[in-house]
Amino acid sequence: MQSYAGMAKILGDYEDLNMVQYAELDVYQLVLNHPNNTDLKESMLHTIENLRNPFTDLYHWVKGEMYDLGAFQSALAVRDACAKKVTELKKKNQGTQKDIENLNAGKKSMTTLFKNEGDVGGLTNKVATREADIDWNSRLLDVLTIYCGGAILEEFKKEKLGLYARIVQQFHVVEISNSHQQASFWSQMLQQEHVKAAAGKETERL
Repeated sequence: MQSYAGMAKILGDYEDLNMVQYAELDVYQLVLNHPNNTDLKESMLHTIENLRNPFTDLYHWVKGEMYDLGAFQSALAVRDACAKKVTELKKKNQGTQKDIENLNAGKKSMTTLFKNEGDVGGLTNKVATREADIDWNSRLLDVLTIYCGGAILEEFKKEKLGLYARIVQQFHVVEISNSHQQASFWSQMLQQEHVKAAAGKETERL
């Protein structure tokens, strides 16, 4: 669009600065700046104003895709964090259970050095509390796994396929509209007396 706007100015300036000299200051030899071609120049400016940048829609689409993928990645991160917590709780319970067994057997280890059989009850309560946490977090993990890997993933893929088709269609619509605008203007340009005559002479030469 900027190139078309720049071209309109350059052509106008070129005719004012160069072509008018080649035509011995006869403005009736010009095309865009021909006194009788004011409609042509206005049509060119009108065409430029009506052009749309099809890449604007693509830009917003890509930004949306990045945000959506980031959101899905965040959902998976929550699921992974839940799975990690379940693993950590199970590992802690295994260690605590081993401490209980060592205390009951009268064995000493690094973690039971300052403990005795009287601490077994407290350790058992910790195991029970963690078992409850493991159960609830395991259920949450199952829900997240089923939701992220099932319903939401299928809906996500379906939505992306439909959106991609719409953005491609929109790109084509804008490009076709731009092409119509440009074709209409250049068709009008080809009908100008000097341009038409030049085209005829070129055909004769070939």
